[in-house]
Amino acid sequence: MSQEARKNILIRISKQANQNSVDSSEVKVPVLLPRSIPKDSADAVFANNFTQNGGLFFYCENKERFFEALTKVVKERKWYNVHCWNPELTSFFQNRDFRLIRIGHILDKAHAGLTTCEFIIAENGSIMVSSALSCGRMLPIYPPNWLVIASVAQLCETQKEAWNSLAQKHEKIPTMISVIQKSAFTQAFTGEILKGGIGPEKIYLFLVEEMWF
Repeated sequence: MSQEARKNILIRISKQANQNSVDSSEVKVPVLLPRSIPKDSADAVFANNFTQNGGLFFYCENKERFFEALTKVVKERKWYNVHCWNPELTSFFQNRDFRLIRIGHILDKAHAGLTTCEFIIAENGSIMVSSALSCGRMLPIYPPNWLVIASVAQLCETQKEAWNSLAQKHEKIPTMISVIQKSAFTQAFTGEILKGGIGPEKIYLFLVEEMWF
């Protein structure tokens, strides 16, 4: 698959997935690719599976596109308290005079949490995080909205590949590792799926071609 064709697929998934972004549970994106995952289209498989899981996907060619996409999401949803504990990201926003990013650790009033991740996994559209990240254990759990930035280099085809890559990345395995596939929900005794639970109600993934920090 050519670079241009790959980017066009990612852009199409991003647009489809966000046409009805007020309620991501209503978004249905048709499967675009076969179950076998060619190496040069694994990012499109991830995007497709992630949106099928109810996630909101944004393809960003560079850091400026990421800034535009995130700013639009924050303003449209009228969030004014977005927590981020990653020093490179907070510096990035401060240099652009974007004052809605908070660095504090008081999460009870946070509208969203912004973080990096360890890896993203194509086969099931999931996101791997660990306590080794600057977000620690709390940021992926408490805010109702979880904003994740990942690069194409962090893409793994399978969960097994992600675990192997994690072991190679860290000299000491982090004490907490989570693979998050869907937003949080609670199942009633009747079997009905209710929104809410321990974890984010909505997950937003911003995929950039190359991380700048």
